[in-house]
Amino acid sequence: MAPDTNRKSLDEQEHGEGERHSGDDVDSGWAWVVLVSVFCLMALMAGFENTQGLVFVEIEEKFRVSALVTSIIGGAYFIAVSISVIFVMMFVLEMMSVRQCMLIGVALYTSGVGVSSVVRSYPGLVVTLGVITGVGASFLYGPSFVLLGRYFDRRLSLATAVANTGVSVGSIVIPFVMRLLLDQFSLSGGLLVMSAVLANMFVCACLLRPFPASHRDAHSTCHLSASKDDMVSDPLSENTSEKLLHTENELSSTPEKHCLGELSPLTVAQKPGTSSPLSCDDNVVQLGDRDSILFYPHEGVSTVCGPCDKKTRVWLSAARRRLAQTFDISVFRRLAFWVLVFHQWFGIPAASLALVYLPPLALEKGFSEREATFMVMVTGGCDIFSRILPGVIANFKLLQPHEMVIASQMILGILFQFTSLFNTLPAMVAFSAVLGTFGGVFFSMRQMMIIDFVGLQRFPMVFGFIQLFNAISLAVGFLIVGYMKDTTGSCIMSFHYLGATQIVSCGIFLSFPLLSRCWQRCGREAEGVV
Repeated sequence: MAPDTNRKSLDEQEHGEGERHSGDDVDSGWAWVVLVSVFCLMALMAGFENTQGLVFVEIEEKFRVSALVTSIIGGAYFIAVSISVIFVMMFVLEMMSVRQCMLIGVALYTSGVGVSSVVRSYPGLVVTLGVITGVGASFLYGPSFVLLGRYFDRRLSLATAVANTGVSVGSIVIPFVMRLLLDQFSLSGGLLVMSAVLANMFVCACLLRPFPASHRDAHSTCHLSASKDDMVSDPLSENTSEKLLHTENELSSTPEKHCLGELSPLTVAQKPGTSSPLSCDDNVVQLGDRDSILFYPHEGVSTVCGPCDKKTRVWLSAARRRLAQTFDISVFRRLAFWVLVFHQWFGIPAASLALVYLPPLALEKGFSEREATFMVMVTGGCDIFSRILPGVIANFKLLQPHEMVIASQMILGILFQFTSLFNTLPAMVAFSAVLGTFGGVFFSMRQMMIIDFVGLQRFPMVFGFIQLFNAISLAVGFLIVGYMKDTTGSCIMSFHYLGATQIVSCGIFLSFPLLSRCWQRCGREAEGVV
């Protein structure tokens, strides 16, 4: 490929357009099948997660334990997610396709719920309903949105919102089904039948076809600035370092799987006229049959080596490059990354736990179990609009994703401070409706917020790290909320705490312009000292 064409492709990718490219399946065709599949996956998985409040009540009654003890299950769930999400987003997705990853996740998730039906001790539920399902969830949530980012370009905001709407639909249907199963078959039978219902996710995962390689390769930026013959003819010329630097820059900026230095298959391109394909001084190591990425021996590596040493050095060099590309530590030096981390650290507990502790709050106020289930369904119904409407607004560029998230967090933060005033059925239904109307905006727009701040190229890695911090925050939040409920004997103080975290989260994000100026000033002062 000509140098000018390559440079143009690289510039386009640096502005976020390199991976989202034109093709028959972009914003059309099989992309809609993928969207429907992700929608159904979110409906089943997140719908069951939102029934944890109902399940926890049954666990408290069956095992005679306190709310703090049952919150250990939720804490174990999110701790398992926090440990496994980085491994999944940064390594598993490099070794297998999204579909294979999702099938493993469905197997773990459904088996965790199914085995919980035969567990007769509370510690066993911590392992099955907490750890195993948590690991399965880490294989499901992040990779599904990574695949959406490959299939959608212009309609990515709308597609993300529609996929997140599946959570709302699941919040309407699954609690009703779970309540019916618990009434008919008790806790053990209900979990067993629910695992069979969740097994339908296998069908959805099978439809998540990997993005067509022909489209990806046609628009890939993993090409050399110079032709292969020019490079091979003089591998140690004075321009080699510049060519290699340009190649590695293109490599590091390309998020595609085959551009990340796959370790197999490994071939050696022999220079024309050489007698042995393993002569260390003249050969070019090429990774993958389809790739056009060339690697040369480092200057510090001896060129007098045997075939085994050469192969070992090649593998080690490829592994070092792959690790360097996987762990792009430059994001840790970006203020935007840490603002996103702490914004979601304080924002995720209220967005996730409010619905979990809504049934206990309703029961505490004297409402029946069916009325509590109805409130959860009202929240799920209103949550549909809070997830799809922000996507439509962002698609027409009426508001930015972070503006909608901040507004919704501020409203909920204030609402939770007045939880004690909602004591009648109409008032609690209104409380549930407001919670559903604004509670889903955070989940609907957070992927777009990350993409807006760090770009699509770094999204899988940054999203993995943020999911890690979110899981730790949720694990801690479960314990804090459960402890407050046991200490005060009421869920009201727990909702006050969740409202306070929402307000703090808004304050962190609103302070970003001020923090940015301080960050730049400190950088200039550091440069002046140097």
